[in-house]
Amino acid sequence: MTFELKARQIRKSFGGVEVLHGVDLDALGGSVLALLGENGAGKSTLMDVLAGIYQPDEGSIRVCGNEVRIASPRDAIDLGIGMVHQHGSLIPAFTVLENLMLGQGEGVRLGVKKAREDLTRLSTMLGVEVEPGTEVQRLSLGQQQQVEILKALWRDPKVLILDEPTSMLTLKGSADLERVIVQLKQNGLAIVFITHKLREAFAIGDRVSVLRQGRLEGVVEYEAMRDATPEDLQRTVVGMM
Repeated sequence: MTFELKARQIRKSFGGVEVLHGVDLDALGGSVLALLGENGAGKSTLMDVLAGIYQPDEGSIRVCGNEVRIASPRDAIDLGIGMVHQHGSLIPAFTVLENLMLGQGEGVRLGVKKAREDLTRLSTMLGVEVEPGTEVQRLSLGQQQQVEILKALWRDPKVLILDEPTSMLTLKGSADLERVIVQLKQNGLAIVFITHKLREAFAIGDRVSVLRQGRLEGVVEYEAMRDATPEDLQRTVVGMM
């Protein structure tokens, strides 16, 4: 069965100000949903709801057809939802392997052999080279992003949320990330790719959802993307935004 995450009519307010106005979202296994919107459109808030960081005021979330309540990040992980945050979560002075093992029941110093084997398996799957004993602070930003993704994959998620993942990457780092995303999609993961860059959304997404001031303005489906020129797509999205 193909993994499905469906959010319907999600509303969220802070201090009486409504940030999300009944937003829908579909994430499907083996495909990339690009969530496109300007800064302040509500993209990260919506993802934080799915990741269990915030609770929605209204709306429903279904995973593989079953309605769920995501009351905490632990609930999200248990449901197969992984997230890579825009500003990262790695400890610079720790090694790659130590960062990946943090939060595991066996602790940092136990189960090292298995952790190395898991890191080798995931690195091979993604086609990236990561030295487990290197301190994170010695890695490039692109390499750190790869480790962030490996950390999210460590718990075997079914959907991976990437929040503005290219915001601090070089062109090479962004190209490497796109290659990793293609590999993840081929392995059956559902990817939600958050961006404010039009070109990036259409280069990476199989579908593009446009969010504006907390409202879903429209969705450009795969068929329309496949048959349209870049100029057609730009006119469509600009009309929504």
